[in-house]
Parts: sequence; C-alpha cells; structure tokens
Amino acid sequence: MVKRVLIIGGDPTIDWFTLFQNDLLHGSERIEIDVAMWDELNITSYSDSGLVLSIPPTTFRPLHEKQSSKRSFQPDFVLIRSANRGVNGQDWRNTLYALMHANIPSINNLQSYYNQQEKPIVYGLLKGVQKRMGKDKFPLIPQTYFESWRTMSFIEEFPVVVKVGTAHAGFGKMKIKDYSDFEDFRSVM
Repeated sequence: MVKRVLIIGGDPTIDWFTLFQNDLLHGSERIEIDVAMWDELNITSYSDSGLVLSIPPTTFRPLHEKQSSKRSFQPDFVLIRSANRGVNGQDWRNTLYALMHANIPSINNLQSYYNQQEKPIVYGLLKGVQKRMGKDKFPLIPQTYFESWRTMSFIEEFPVVVKVGTAHAGFGKMKIKDYSDFEDFRSVM
C-alpha cells in the first residue's frame, strides 16, 4: 500500500523526494511524496469522497521529474512548512479551510495552523498555558492588543515594539521610543 504525503511550502531547494525515497510507514507502507507551494494548489473537498487536489507544473526549479507535469491525487497526509498568509498580501486561508473540511491528518494539526494566522489568538492560547503552568514556568513577553487605532491611548513604558497585521519575518513592525513617536504612529493608523 502507498501513502500519499503532500508537503506544502518551505524552502523550495529541499529535496523531500530523496529524503523519503526509501522510507516505509509501519514497516510496509511505501510513502509517495509530492511538494507544492500554497499558490500552486487547487483543492476541492467533498463530504463523501474526500479531498482532491490538482497541482500544475511547478514554477520553481523542479527537484523531481513529477514536478514538471500536472498531477492530481488524494493525499493521505499533509506536512505544512510555511505560513498560509504572506507578507505581500498573499492569502491561502481558503486552501487551509479545504484541508480542514476534508479532515486530512497533518503535523502539526490543521487547527494549530488555523490559530497561528492571527497573533492575538496565539497569544491568548499561550496565556491559557501560562495560567495552567504558572508565570514562573511559562513566562511570556508582555503585550498590549489594540482592536483599532481609536483604542491606542495608553502605553505603560517605552520603548515598545508595535506590530501591525499578520506579517512575519520582521515585516509590519516598528520600534517606538517615546510617547511622541507613539502619537505619530497612531496618527497614520
């Protein structure tokens, strides 16, 4: 029996095909890998027949001959290696929702990818862990969340780092040295 594994995103230079080429699951099931970026996936999830995905030929340098042609299959498992929202407005949440609709197994679970889309949700979940474990065992960097620019009225101490949006990799943030800088920042929000 063959298990189809889809790896989404990550570094396009990693040769996942070679890494998994001789691996077996439970000692007898062969693993067949396919790799694609979020923007390459076309997914439909059916309530009765499961998830079907189609991947066009890759726009990146192919690491395996199968990436040079269109392929369609039903994955048995997903490994996600990149965020599903990009720093330049890319948004593949609907693709994630299709994977969730089909209840495809993954590492980490798809609910964790859903939660990580928004930083306030992640921080709220971490606060729950901190409450169970205690601040000494699970310290968090203090944060303030403003639901809009209208509520940006008070900061306890400076300097602070402000972050706007869901961007990662250092995008969408700025260091604020004092209250005057904070007011300037607030005025452009």
